[in-house]
Amino acid sequence: MKHDDIRHMLSEYIDGAVTPGEKAAIEDHLASCPECSVAREELQKAVHHLRDLEAVEAPPWLSQKIMATVREEAEQKSSLLRTLFFPLRIKLPLQAVAVLFLAVTALYVSQSIQPNMRIAEGPAEEMTGRLERSAPEQPRSRGQKALDMKYSYEPVPPPVPQEGALPSSPF
Repeated sequence: MKHDDIRHMLSEYIDGAVTPGEKAAIEDHLASCPECSVAREELQKAVHHLRDLEAVEAPPWLSQKIMATVREEAEQKSSLLRTLFFPLRIKLPLQAVAVLFLAVTALYVSQSIQPNMRIAEGPAEEMTGRLERSAPEQPRSRGQKALDMKYSYEPVPPPVPQEGALPSSPF
């Protein structure tokens, strides 16, 4: 053990609360270290004087004062909880005002955004109309599906076999 460890264990050594191995290590150290020996002697004197003192009973007002302080602190903690959530006659109107404020703010924001959206829609519709009028009609071949979906799909008829020709094998 180190010097500081021995120094911290002197009180336990005097009280007899150390293991036999620790006791032997402390006694070996005390034999070789005069500083720790002096500290042990001073500590033994202090313990001896403390044991000679008579027990004194605490005055009755002391326990009452301690209990009053404990109750007061407990009430403060519960009063904080009550302050946050109760009384409902105060909290409910405040919550209703907060919800109303949020609703009015949301309505204001949506109203302020809608005119901008209408302006953006107008030119796009104009451009679509111009493109439809200026696009030339393209001829469609058989089997081609119209892009505007006005015309139905016209399937291409299968080829007609020629007379005398052998059918080709698929392999």
